[in-house]
Amino acid sequence: MSNLALELEVINVTNLPVPSERTPAGFYVIVSTSYGQWNTTVKAAMVDHSVPWNESLVIEGLPLAFPRWIMPIFPSTSKAVQLEIRASFEHGCLGRGDLLGTVQTNLEELLLHAGKPFGLPVISAQCPSLLLRVKRANALQLPARTAGNTQQSSGFHSVIGRITDTAHEAYTRYRRGDHPKYLDSAIQGFQEVLDECPKSHPHRGAALSNLAHAIIYGFTKGVRTDIDHAVSLFRHALAHRPWEHPDHSLSILNLSKALHLRYSMGKDSADLHEAVVL
Repeated sequence: MSNLALELEVINVTNLPVPSERTPAGFYVIVSTSYGQWNTTVKAAMVDHSVPWNESLVIEGLPLAFPRWIMPIFPSTSKAVQLEIRASFEHGCLGRGDLLGTVQTNLEELLLHAGKPFGLPVISAQCPSLLLRVKRANALQLPARTAGNTQQSSGFHSVIGRITDTAHEAYTRYRRGDHPKYLDSAIQGFQEVLDECPKSHPHRGAALSNLAHAIIYGFTKGVRTDIDHAVSLFRHALAHRPWEHPDHSLSILNLSKALHLRYSMGKDSADLHEAVVL
């Protein structure tokens, strides 16, 4: 019997809300099945708040007896599929970033739903939708990029990646409820990750930026966090991301915003001048 599979193409998401308190480097989709986990590349949102991926994966199953069933190649206990849309704050993906929406479905529904948008829960008064294309195929005739062959960076499931995720979750709770203990947990977690990223570490720039953002956000909410320290962290992050780095422009934006905020509080013209010439 031929080795049958599903080819799942993640086409795009539309009407996606872009977080206002922090500009993401881009967005990506995680597809989780019992056969493995896979994610798209990180891509920036277009001006119309859509993100085009047009990327495919292959979900393979062991050949079974072939009754008249829409998915005879997958056991009934292994058809669940979870789709997550996430915002990433750097192209290197230190941790998983912010969760924006989740779709719980199964392989049968994917086939029946092919070519129709999946509606996601309302996010910031917007109703994003995810467009997929699914078809049955012969796995031997498809590229060897399967759900088990993840497209994840070194910081995705590493120890520092998991600590970053925990800190991001605390940071999100603080943004939603302004409870100081969550901000403390976020800053502590981001600092722990930074301590594990020496100057030569590929994720040091992301670790510096994460900590700086938590400090800055606390400052804007009246918490006695050190804005001077945050500006210094953003400067070091920019130094770790020279002009050829994919996150160089984002680092300039982060530092410029921090300098402008400090200028608005203290009216130091040096901050305004530095922000303008960056």
